[in-house]
Amino acid sequence: MINTFNKYDKAKITKILGKKPARNVAIVAGAAFSFASADTILAWYALDNVGSGLQFLVPNAEEALRVQPDFTVQDALDIFAEADQAYELAESKVNQTARFNPLFWPGKKLVVKANQVHKISYELRRDNFIAKFT
Repeated sequence: MINTFNKYDKAKITKILGKKPARNVAIVAGAAFSFASADTILAWYALDNVGSGLQFLVPNAEEALRVQPDFTVQDALDIFAEADQAYELAESKVNQTARFNPLFWPGKKLVVKANQVHKISYELRRDNFIAKFT
């Protein structure tokens, strides 16, 4: 076995890694894992709370039209426009995390497909509401 460490300048390697390379590598790995974990939580929030949460928006809008006299169809359409923007942000976050976060790689296809199904379901309900009330 060849010791490749001796082929390089030890002073330069020490300068790059520091005097305690194992500790420095552990710090960098810990920071990367912390980032990946936080990113995973944000992607879960985007998928679960925004993606599946929008499913309840259309029935709530229909109920608001029935029971709140000052709530109009235009109010509902404005809410849908804001919801569409929130969904686009959530979809972007889920796709970014599925692509770059190693913690998501084993379930990447499942996560992306679940997000697509949420979007299709929401758009179908929203479009039915628009057709029914406009």
